[in-house]
Amino acid sequence: MHLPSINTPRLGWSRNRSGHVLKPSGRIYEPEVAAHAICQAVLGHHRDIWVGASSILPSLISGLAPSLRDRFLAKKGLSGQFASGQVDNEPDGLHETLPGAYAAHGPYEGIPLRDQGRKPLLLTIPRRIGLGATLLLLGGALFALASARRKS
Repeated sequence: MHLPSINTPRLGWSRNRSGHVLKPSGRIYEPEVAAHAICQAVLGHHRDIWVGASSILPSLISGLAPSLRDRFLAKKGLSGQFASGQVDNEPDGLHETLPGAYAAHGPYEGIPLRDQGRKPLLLTIPRRIGLGATLLLLGGALFALASARRKS
């Protein structure tokens, strides 16, 4: 299961000594999206599922050019996890439970499971094979077109 950033209260509970407000990096999805993907993996007998484009692109880049992904994360990875503003000295849940009732949703606006009738992107192995075959055919067609133009 390759999950993107999920809108949970985890960042509000964790101890933060960075001096910055923490935020999830990339596009943020609601917890129902992760639950739906996990159910698809279990009930659909899928071995591997990528959720959202923000988890697909890094995996593809890692397969094609691992050092490119490492360089990008070295430059942007840390700063992408901080929001603007200063952190308040809030209690954390490191040694004891925080008071109050908490739910699965965090303080961020995430992409819901059904955003105006659209579902988030879930790629299983058969869909990835189809996507890869389509991209390969498209690349072959473009190469053939370019070769034909050079000859004429």
